[in-house]
Amino acid sequence: LLALHWIFVGGPMEQSVHLTFVTTTACVAGMSMVLSGFVLKLLLDNLDDRRVF
Repeated sequence: LLALHWIFVGGPMEQSVHLTFVTTTACVAGMSMVLSGFVLKLLLDNLDDRRVF
């Protein structure tokens, strides 16, 4: 509860740091999702190629 109170009353500096942290986390999550999707597609393509041969 005290931590939440500190975040809200901390001022613009703490809030901007919090915002930057959230934005960075969102970007990393999106990048990892795209990467995993790309890897999954590559794996599926490889499996399809093996089935043809």
